[in-house]
Amino acid sequence: MANKKKQETALVAVEPMEVEVLAPQSGAVGEFLADTANMFRARGMRVKALLGRINETGLQMEKMLRCAADTMEAAQGTMEEDLRKQGLLPEISSEEDDEQ
Repeated sequence: MANKKKQETALVAVEPMEVEVLAPQSGAVGEFLADTANMFRARGMRVKALLGRINETGLQMEKMLRCAADTMEAAQGTMEEDLRKQGLLPEISSEEDDEQ
């Protein structure tokens, strides 16, 4: 421990230097920001187009399902009527409808 040398450090004044800070829109940073903005803009346009197609397909599917449901209800009504005419289904009276 006695052999340890004490080191002295001195502060030296440095001449102030002027640093030019560029705007974010210039140079490599500006190019990166512009490219990133364009990338997000293009992605947004693609997603909007895809969502438009999905919406259109959904509307077409809904229309088809409604048409199929109407057709099925009409077919069921016709079938019940035919079965009643053949005597395979009992006639439903209005009293039974009131009880249910």
